[in-house]
Amino acid sequence: MAKGPKKYYECQTEDCGYHSINNIGKCPNCQEFGTFKEVIEREPTVKKNNRMTSSDSNVSKLKDILASNTSKLIVTGINEFDRVIGGGIISDSVNVLTAPPGAGKSTLLLEVAQKIAEQGKNVLYIAGEESESQIKLRATRILVDISDNIYIKAETNLENIMLIINKIKPTLLIIDSIQMLFSLECDGSLGGDKQLLYCSSTILNKAKNSTFPISVFFVAQVTKDDELRGSREFEHMIDAVFTLTMEDDSGILRMLKSTKNRFGDVSEVGLFEMNETGLIEIANPNKYFITSRTIPVSGSAISAIKEGTRTIAVEVNTLTETNNFTYPSRISQGINRDFLQILLAVMDNKLSCNVKKKDVYVQTSNGIRVKDTSIGLAVIASIYSSVNNIPIDNDTAFLGEVSLTGEIKKIPNIDRIIGDFERMGFKKIIIPKNNKLKTYKIIEIVEIENVSEIKSIIDK
Repeated sequence: MAKGPKKYYECQTEDCGYHSINNIGKCPNCQEFGTFKEVIEREPTVKKNNRMTSSDSNVSKLKDILASNTSKLIVTGINEFDRVIGGGIISDSVNVLTAPPGAGKSTLLLEVAQKIAEQGKNVLYIAGEESESQIKLRATRILVDISDNIYIKAETNLENIMLIINKIKPTLLIIDSIQMLFSLECDGSLGGDKQLLYCSSTILNKAKNSTFPISVFFVAQVTKDDELRGSREFEHMIDAVFTLTMEDDSGILRMLKSTKNRFGDVSEVGLFEMNETGLIEIANPNKYFITSRTIPVSGSAISAIKEGTRTIAVEVNTLTETNNFTYPSRISQGINRDFLQILLAVMDNKLSCNVKKKDVYVQTSNGIRVKDTSIGLAVIASIYSSVNNIPIDNDTAFLGEVSLTGEIKKIPNIDRIIGDFERMGFKKIIIPKNNKLKTYKIIEIVEIENVSEIKSIIDK
């Protein structure tokens, strides 16, 4: 419910200005009589500057519109970053980067700022949470030579920030974070939806200016459930939302994803490794997640996960030990423990593999968290290999979801995955029966219907 105007009485005596909620005869401050006058203070009206409003009633045909944004693409040179954002930063785009605390949002944007500044373009970094000296310490640690074109200001007042933008005229503007900004023209609380929408819309209108477009990246805070903090209206307003997540138990692997992107494919992902010098691109994830060995070892099997359009080969390692005294241990790293329990039950029932008295330890390479159930066949192959001490060839891969009946379920777009494995140099791949559509000359395709067939494949 909207608030009504605020009413009070003010003493009109010069240099007094005493306020009272009632009209009193004598002013308690200046002792004068009959000096009070009613004042009605109305809620300030927020100015709306809608950049879509035009007095021109002429319309254009869609096919005649020039999509000029593609010619204003700013390529950073950080390939994993450019891949996710759509090949480069659009010159008048307003983007959001969000992540849990400590994931590396500010680190990534500092590296992006450096790459843009090295191209001779001005970059303005508005710090709302950290001091300028704190950011300088981080920049010194992760950047070899800080560019002269990077400007920084610790400021949270929107009106002051707009003055700085007009002065610097940046090509890239970074706001860290948008929830810390406030405007004197808006009466909402700091970090609230009202201030958030007003501040972000003001900057958005400035960025979309056709005379001097600006690329904007808002760092946004997240809720305790790691969701973007703010109303849906804020999310609808901006052009793209990117999330930086920690994907392994060691806290080293970072994955950049997109949940909204008006200029690119939301299925793309970028992989980074966090170390003391910042975020390092993982250009070849298959070498990162697979152990390079000349002699095969027991308990190791290769599978794949799909992250956007990329096929990432993942190694599953298993160690089994006989336990005759207590309830056997079931420990997993990188895959769900309940998922492991189900696969062990299927093995015991359908594969006649006695694992009831075995301690089973399963982990994925580098502890990458895998939710894709198509890795199930590789997990079973890895456990069977460990139990029977039979090595699996390094150039063999397993791909298939294992049902409770022991059947191997089909996987969508499996031909693309097989093609990727063939390019990686794998010689054999075990897949669900009647799943592929193409024929392959280099890689050997072995199709199976039931998990019990794994035994004959590994025992060879």
